[in-house]
Amino acid sequence: MQEQSTIQYRPFDSSKVFILTKKKKDLQELESQFSSLGIKANALDVTQLNRSEKRYLLLIQQQMLPNLEPSVFEDKIKLRYFVFSYSDGDKIETDFDLEDHLVLPLAANDVRSLVRYCSMKDQMEQSLQDSQEKIENQQSVIALGNYVGSLVHDLNNLTTITMSSLEAIRGINNKDIKNEQIEFLVDKGLKGSLMLKALTTRYRRFLKSKKFNELHISSLQAIINDALEFLDTDLNRHNIQTIVEVGHQIKIETDEIVFVQSLVNIISNAIYAIKDLPEKWIKIKVQTTVDTVSLLIVDSGKGIDDQVADKVFEPLFTTKPEGEGSGFGLSFCTLELEKLGLRLEYIPGKHTTFGIQIPYAKIIMA
Repeated sequence: MQEQSTIQYRPFDSSKVFILTKKKKDLQELESQFSSLGIKANALDVTQLNRSEKRYLLLIQQQMLPNLEPSVFEDKIKLRYFVFSYSDGDKIETDFDLEDHLVLPLAANDVRSLVRYCSMKDQMEQSLQDSQEKIENQQSVIALGNYVGSLVHDLNNLTTITMSSLEAIRGINNKDIKNEQIEFLVDKGLKGSLMLKALTTRYRRFLKSKKFNELHISSLQAIINDALEFLDTDLNRHNIQTIVEVGHQIKIETDEIVFVQSLVNIISNAIYAIKDLPEKWIKIKVQTTVDTVSLLIVDSGKGIDDQVADKVFEPLFTTKPEGEGSGFGLSFCTLELEKLGLRLEYIPGKHTTFGIQIPYAKIIMA
């Protein structure tokens, strides 16, 4: 795969213009012309080239171009300014990649056109950078999809071996040992293995873009209990309190595997986020609106930063250190829940809250 070059993008600031000239008269004249439009003109300080986080308009006196080092122009000036040369006469040919050449004096319309040109080019470059990032993400998703497909195949085979071994242990225990603790652990291991096998099947079908939704009537409370049971070790290790405020009478038509896996992803993220806080709890409750029932998963964290919240459902996005998060958990669950007519959302508030919206049509009250 050919490596894409990274676009150096800095947002354009039209409130300032910089002038590189040895003629004080030029500076004064340009200051006057730009100030009439509320734009401040400044003499360029070449010692500050590395400190600009924005991009500005720069006018360079044509006679000064031969004195510029090409490397300085390309690596420092061109990245931070829309560069125009100017003079009071004809343009002299140069090897520098300039936007255009201007002839003094500038009319008010010329100044407006300059700023408009820079603003439009800035928008174009931002759009180009966004497109490049999307292409790079798509390439990463494709490459990761190929890898995950192979991994899922191997994982499915290993799960089959694990289940066979557990069944053999159960047979030995029932015949000779008859230990209740072993029976309990074997049952738990088989239940987890069955869920893992179902998930690998779903991932394979998901990668092939095939629909695969097995809908059943399931107790919402039982689904929550299953998810918490899978995370029981982590919850106890970090001494995190769980509060479930969902009655046993609520049943829903859904794919239980998808729902449990979605809860496991959300709660796992909550555990990671609050494990080092002095106050550690996770509350799961139901909230009703006119059209839907929302299952809320609230933790003792103080919410997610707005910029991060906009990205949490994007593929490959994760706030965890490298090696600890794939960036696929919530994005995959979001897509799978949508196939079931459910919607996963982040809800801003005092504490970190995620909600799964369930239409009333899917709710069955016992």
